[in-house]
Amino acid sequence: MTNNKVRRRIPGEQTEHGQGIKFDTLYDNDYVVGNNLTDEKRAELNKNAAEINEAHFDFITDAYQNGRGNEFHFSGYQPGESWATAAARHEHYLALIMETNPGMKVLDLGCGVGGPAREMAIFAGVYVTGLTINDLHVERSNVLNKQANLQDQVHMVKGTFSDLPSVDETFDMVFAIEMLCCAPDQHQAYIEALRVLKPGGKIGILDWVITDKYDDSSAEHRMIRGRIERNGAVPHMITPKTRIAALVKACFEMVREEDRATAKANPIPWCVFGKRTRASSRDLIQHHRILTTRKPTIEMSSKPAVISVIGSLNVDLVTRTPRVPTGGETLTSESFNIGWGGKGANQAVACARLSRTKAQASSSQTSDVEVRMVGAVGDDEFHEGFLKALREDGLSTEKVQILKGKKTGVAVIIVETGSGENRIMFCPGANGDVKVQDLVDEDAGVALFQLELPLEVVLHNMKTAREKGVETIINPAPAIPLPEEAYHGLGHLIVNETEAAILSGIEKPTSWDEVAAVFIARGVKNVIITLGGEGVFYKTAKQQEASQQGHIVPARKVKVVDTTAAGDTFAGAYTVAVARWKAMARGADFDLDTAIAHANRAASMTVQKAGAQSSIPWADEVPES
Repeated sequence: MTNNKVRRRIPGEQTEHGQGIKFDTLYDNDYVVGNNLTDEKRAELNKNAAEINEAHFDFITDAYQNGRGNEFHFSGYQPGESWATAAARHEHYLALIMETNPGMKVLDLGCGVGGPAREMAIFAGVYVTGLTINDLHVERSNVLNKQANLQDQVHMVKGTFSDLPSVDETFDMVFAIEMLCCAPDQHQAYIEALRVLKPGGKIGILDWVITDKYDDSSAEHRMIRGRIERNGAVPHMITPKTRIAALVKACFEMVREEDRATAKANPIPWCVFGKRTRASSRDLIQHHRILTTRKPTIEMSSKPAVISVIGSLNVDLVTRTPRVPTGGETLTSESFNIGWGGKGANQAVACARLSRTKAQASSSQTSDVEVRMVGAVGDDEFHEGFLKALREDGLSTEKVQILKGKKTGVAVIIVETGSGENRIMFCPGANGDVKVQDLVDEDAGVALFQLELPLEVVLHNMKTAREKGVETIINPAPAIPLPEEAYHGLGHLIVNETEAAILSGIEKPTSWDEVAAVFIARGVKNVIITLGGEGVFYKTAKQQEASQQGHIVPARKVKVVDTTAAGDTFAGAYTVAVARWKAMARGADFDLDTAIAHANRAASMTVQKAGAQSSIPWADEVPES
């Protein structure tokens, strides 16, 4: 029965914090019957998610307790079994799969009125702190804890997923049941969970996600999704791939992941309400469980995934001008700057920044990815500042040669302020004096190449990298025709439209599948073609073999200021995804769709700022969607 000592707050009424958020302000009737949220309304929803969730549970808690008892989540059940019994077995499974031991300190994210927390304490003998955003839940939970004589073992506190009220490395385990879907910022929630977990601690998540069957162009599908989001106060339903990517980005190591709603995984039937008509929410929404992820231990973090970037280091001389002068014309530019660049260095910086937060780079905290810059600079006035800047971004520069009597490479860059388009003239300097030698370390997981070093150096090291079992990626810019052997066994080819035309020999393709087929026939496993504002096309050798078409991942629509480092940022973000997959894969295929979507988002942040390396974002600056 409910405890009515704490009065429910009606959504929208005046509170000590001001006017509450009314659900209908954000969840209008048009959306409920099937129309998608606009980007503006989605942003407003995320901004006010905390207030909405608090009001939602003020409104719904009595109904939940009357209908479900103190366990608010769904469960598989056997005919004749009570809701509470099914829920308890559901919670016991989580405790067993996470290998809980008596005496452990556990955090329950989104604890409701504490049913799962108390069950976990009794079943596993652990000490549980429950976190909720709702005052009503805190008060009712602590009353129920005392009634169960668990007040010394279970207690609840108020807080948000993005700012946990706990000190670092407090808990052995964190779990969340059907609540993290309500977090407006998944990545920040996982960053906070990582912070409060002890090294080697685990997080177990049982949650709702969108299945691969969901079709956003279907009004019926959008209606089902909209009703679930509205009724559950969920800001934005996400896919399993997005959820896992956010966990990995937060530096968790995946241990186990499964969909327990499928008959194969869970033969016990699930609760079904009403008659099924056409598409059902079960078709589109999985009760998906990520069981479990682990915070890396100190020993694990000492062996990060290694990326070797073999490429150029240039001093960038950047002029910004309204337009490019015509022949014989003198034009006054708007600004001039000197910065660090080169495709190799830019992509190395992108790898470093997009594999860690800025706070990690400025502290002794390590990342799960180590980035090594491999190349050459001259012994001139630029090299010391250049190498120092790379190290400050978290790169290793031990394999950067300092060539006596040589000048560091220079790139003269003209940026048109109106369009953000750039034109680049490159003088190799020390880059052109790198000799043919083995530059890829034996322990590298991934080697990333461009074409601003001598071609024979690039080809030699691509070959030796493949022989060592190192995953190879090339962004062949500036584009020049490559010999056939360059493509044999190449893991990943990243080109833009111009480079695709030059390298494939097809100037006016009828489709991007036609271009990709040329590269795949030469031996490339994954072909990625960046299309600017149109997005990114990709096709794999497996798709080609199965006579399947490639896919286009749409670009984010943003205001373009400077495109200088957009391609380099994309290549860096993509390479980090490959490195993490290479380090952690257990026979799973590489998820290109998720990797490319994330790289797209990273590049979209870059084009909104002026400059090359200065515009490349850190991992925590890239939006989740």
